[in-house]
Amino acid sequence: MPASNTWYIALAVIRDQYGRFLLVNEKKDRGWYLPAGRVDPHETLVDGAKRECVEESGIEVEPVYGPEELEAS
Repeated sequence: MPASNTWYIALAVIRDQYGRFLLVNEKKDRGWYLPAGRVDPHETLVDGAKRECVEESGIEVEPVYGPEELEAS
C-alpha cells in the first residue's frame, strides 16, 4: 500500500458450508461483528483480511471471491 494519510480497512465476510457467517465478539462486550481492521503498510487487502481473521477468531481463511475495493466519497 502506498504511504499516505489514508487508512485502508480490510473486512472479511466468511461463510461456512452450512451458510453460517463468522462473527467475533468484542472483548469489551460491545457486540458481534465481522472480522476487520486496518491494513498494515506492507500488506495487500487480502493479506490484511486474512490476518484480521486469525487475530480476531483464530481461524485461517483463504479468499474465494474478491477482494473488492470500495471508496467512500
